[in-house]
Amino acid sequence: SRSCNRIMIIDKTILEAEREKLKTDFDTVTNTINTMKGNLHALNGAIQQIDKLILMSETETKVEETKVEQE
Repeated sequence: SRSCNRIMIIDKTILEAEREKLKTDFDTVTNTINTMKGNLHALNGAIQQIDKLILMSETETKVEETKVEQE
């Protein structure tokens, strides 16, 4: 029996169009990731600020408690 090999020829125009689509998708994902990174940094900054305020609150409470005990 004779084997049949099929050769597929892909037009350069089709390849270029596919490349453009992939490049567009890549750029979109890159932009989305960069936006998400910005949001991540903003959230981390907010967490750090809250932690600082909690620490200040705890320190202030201890100072107030000490003043009350001394009176």
